[in-house]
Amino acid sequence: ALILSVSQGFQAYVDEIERDTVSVYPIMIEETTMDMATMISGLTKGAPINENYDENRVYSNDVMTTMMYTMMNGITTNNLKDFKTYIESEKSGISKYVTDIKYSYGTQLNTYLKINNNGITEYRKGLSDTKELFQAIDKNLAENVGGVLMSSSDSWVELVGDNDYVSTQYEVIKGRLPENANEIVVFVDQNNRISDFVLYCLGIRDTAELKEYYDNSAERMQRGEKVENTIPSTSYTLDEIMGYEFKVLANSDYYKLVENRIVELEDNEIQQLLSTDRAVSLSIVGILRSDDTSTIGGIGYTSALMTQMINRANDSEVVRMQKNSTSIDLFTGRDFKEYTEKDIDTAEKKENLKSEIISNDSIMNALSGLGIDVSHLDNDKILLQVANKFLGSENTYKGNLSLLGYVDFSSPKSISIYPCDFESKDKITEIISEYNSQVEEKDKITYTDMVSMLMSSVTTIVNAVTYVLIAFVSISLVVSSVMIGIITYISVLERTKEIGILRAIGASKRDISRVFNAETVIVGFTAGLIGIIVSLVLLLPINAVLHFLTGIKELSAILPPLASVILIAISVFLTFIAGLIPSRMASKKDPVIALRSE
Repeated sequence: ALILSVSQGFQAYVDEIERDTVSVYPIMIEETTMDMATMISGLTKGAPINENYDENRVYSNDVMTTMMYTMMNGITTNNLKDFKTYIESEKSGISKYVTDIKYSYGTQLNTYLKINNNGITEYRKGLSDTKELFQAIDKNLAENVGGVLMSSSDSWVELVGDNDYVSTQYEVIKGRLPENANEIVVFVDQNNRISDFVLYCLGIRDTAELKEYYDNSAERMQRGEKVENTIPSTSYTLDEIMGYEFKVLANSDYYKLVENRIVELEDNEIQQLLSTDRAVSLSIVGILRSDDTSTIGGIGYTSALMTQMINRANDSEVVRMQKNSTSIDLFTGRDFKEYTEKDIDTAEKKENLKSEIISNDSIMNALSGLGIDVSHLDNDKILLQVANKFLGSENTYKGNLSLLGYVDFSSPKSISIYPCDFESKDKITEIISEYNSQVEEKDKITYTDMVSMLMSSVTTIVNAVTYVLIAFVSISLVVSSVMIGIITYISVLERTKEIGILRAIGASKRDISRVFNAETVIVGFTAGLIGIIVSLVLLLPINAVLHFLTGIKELSAILPPLASVILIAISVFLTFIAGLIPSRMASKKDPVIALRSE
């Protein structure tokens, strides 16, 4: 029972880790992806070994070459449009295995925090990631550090699953879960903390204090002085957090039409727009606590909000105009034309293009300011660059629509599938494999399963430990069964005269056998019951020791009630089996001989 309790507790802890891992690391399917497992294998193993190598020579193990070859050949483009149609149909049967399926279209939320600046309401722009935060401090710092540290962190996170699922992952310590598109929640860790990185990105803390600290520290370092942390830590009441208000704009909101040209809004125009009802207001309706200290915090929003912002961009006037204008770039007013070597492959074409540039005074004035004269246009490379910059369009039709926030809901950039549990993940991979078997080679789906990559070794270890524990239990059961058989046999020897008396007064052989079988069953039941009670008592100090040694409160030895009943039943069954041979020996004794024994 003790071995089972420790095993069950350990397995429950690993299962919990797997469930948490599944919710954090979904099965990712990108529009453009590569086989990570194959690439890592190429990096670790390198090139194939030449069995016929010369011991007097040293050979290159082409690890990098093999990895680069594997990586370039492993890059594939997934047909997410058809796959999305498949998993949304009843034919796939994937719905019963998933908590949620998230479709990403490469659209970010453009958020602003409402602040009071000396009695004047202003809106502070939120930052999307670490690189933007470091750019606000120092551009060189952003290039060197911002793209590396916490590059995957995001202060705004889309909620996974419905509210019932969210409530199993987080504890609501203030307010409630969001019910509408414009309602958001704040995440904190198990100690009610939220990373200052998130606070700066949200605009709750001003990045100006970071910039000032960085500049002062850089000056102190140049003078050879010691740098100290002068930025104080902050704290907020739950009501203060709930009181923050945000505004969000669609990508299309940053542009307007001026004489059939798309023009970007000025900063003051954006501030004016944010103060009107055209900007979507977001209100914090709840604060959610995670049971994980690694949670950096942030804002959780619903998928309905992202859908609303995409629809807002799709329905905007600037998107409609550019969508209808398939040949003209409305940002520049020029055709979607890219000049290539084909446009100057003859002397006549080259001269015509050069004449078109020279005849345009505004282009020549701009070139003069750049230090480019007519003689430079004889160079094919410079001629094409000038033509693309001033005659053609550096933009593309699809690029313009993407910049304005237009999204085709049928063609996601990535799909994230969140399994219900670890077993469901295997079912989902089977569904993907089944889909791949039905489509052509170019439409096969390549996915990244981070859970398998992270947990495969852990699962192997858990299984090995389980098998070892089963072996220990089996050995102990065999030994105990032999001992019970010996004890029952000794009991038969010591009660031989009693057997003779019972037979003399009319007891049958079956009655004698039942006496000893009943004895073994009672022994087995009593021993099993004592074992369960003692085990439950011992679990208290065992768990205390486990918590002290591991520092993991979630790791506790547990004995399920059903397992207790089964263990007692096994104890009764084993003692009954162990007593069968001795009881049969007792039933076969001759009554006369048994009466004479002492």
